[in-house]
Amino acid sequence: MVGEVHTLAHKSPAATWQSDVESGATRLKVAEAATNAAAELSLLHLSRRVDWRFLLPDSTLGHVGYVGKVEPQLVQALTQFAERVAPVVAAESATAQYATQYDVVVAGLPTHAELVQAVRNVRSGGFLYVETSGLFWPKNFTSLRNWQNTAKRWRLWSPQAHVRTLTALGMHGVTAYWCWPTFAACTRMTPLDDPAAHRFLFAPMATPKRLKRRAIYTAQKAVVTHRWLNALLPSVAIVATK
Repeated sequence: MVGEVHTLAHKSPAATWQSDVESGATRLKVAEAATNAAAELSLLHLSRRVDWRFLLPDSTLGHVGYVGKVEPQLVQALTQFAERVAPVVAAESATAQYATQYDVVVAGLPTHAELVQAVRNVRSGGFLYVETSGLFWPKNFTSLRNWQNTAKRWRLWSPQAHVRTLTALGMHGVTAYWCWPTFAACTRMTPLDDPAAHRFLFAPMATPKRLKRRAIYTAQKAVVTHRWLNALLPSVAIVATK
């Protein structure tokens, strides 16, 4: 219409500033929520790394000593869920009776000497948790360093060798578990000395139909159920009480 004046609606500077502030606050809230979600997921993963604590009569970790090969994620999880974590310091035989005592001692891929030291540092009524592999697990021989480390563990060549050694050292309730598929991503811990657990795990109805998966399944069954093949297992956890 002639003579009609049209005006464009413009936001005032104050309104624009307020809108930007609100938009920025929303983005910050979204970023904060994402950060919190990531932190919670990370905490969940760490908690799963120490699920083995529920195998103990008392799942409270308390003061933890660590000996053997350092596994960073495990140490991080222990730091998060234990009251205190400290490296176990080897004691001379003359001062062994004065060794620091811990509620729980964790041993990572220990040699025989380290396993003896670990037992020495567990308080009476305390617990020992060991993460190891069968001596003949193929990845133990993928490098010169692995060869050298494996050679140091020859006396602990199988899960049963660990159990015998710990029993001889005075530990009780010594039990070895196969952790599947790995320690870090473990979803199943199967006791190696429990035929009933083996029958349940390898029930006929669980047999895969595809040839490749069936071959893997059959190999796993043989390695788990035959003690003399346990030395091929990659992830073995051992729990004992002093």
